[in-house]
Amino acid sequence: MLDVHLRAYEAHVLHRDITEITAMTRRRPDGKALGVLIDWDIACFVDALDFSELTTPQQRIGTGSFMAIDLQQSAANGKISARDHRYFHDLESLFWLLVWAVLHFDLEMKRRRECLLQDWECEWQTAVLYKEGFLTNADAQNRIMNMALEPYDDLVERWIGPLADMFQAARLKSSVRVGKGPKVFNHEMYAKEVTFEKFMATIEVKPREWAPEKK
Repeated sequence: MLDVHLRAYEAHVLHRDITEITAMTRRRPDGKALGVLIDWDIACFVDALDFSELTTPQQRIGTGSFMAIDLQQSAANGKISARDHRYFHDLESLFWLLVWAVLHFDLEMKRRRECLLQDWECEWQTAVLYKEGFLTNADAQNRIMNMALEPYDDLVERWIGPLADMFQAARLKSSVRVGKGPKVFNHEMYAKEVTFEKFMATIEVKPREWAPEKK
């Protein structure tokens, strides 16, 4: 699914609403699962500098439980600005979706468990605090991950833990102080720290090689 998302981005299209509903899988004839992204209704075009089209207060900007922290924080404070949603926001949404999936998608029983992250579905300012706590507080992270379904134990260890560390390190590096004022979140620094290449390297997965299109 990361590859599919990247291909769309390389064509200057950003999804902007990666959730448990819009991210799906289908089986190939050989039995392997393929990630599929649907519902591109709030997708937008991005320019060469990774800036998206204008977002107005009337437009939906994503689904709270899966939104990137800084984007959700800005929305909660009423400070969503023009051209706000960027590629790294979607990568962070994919991470929150992964956390959600190992808690809720019971593949053996073919069912979805009742919501275990109700704090992420509440008022956005509160949800931000809980998601930040997941990244910064080992006890909070362990408490949530201990609820993960057993078949995902390997993913929790190999993917979620390292990705949580990656995103937290990126957030720390991107929080800078300007003069004597409070720290502010530097989106350009975060963009350099949260990339497709670093995401794939963190989970130790080799990106798919796409064959040239035949003409």
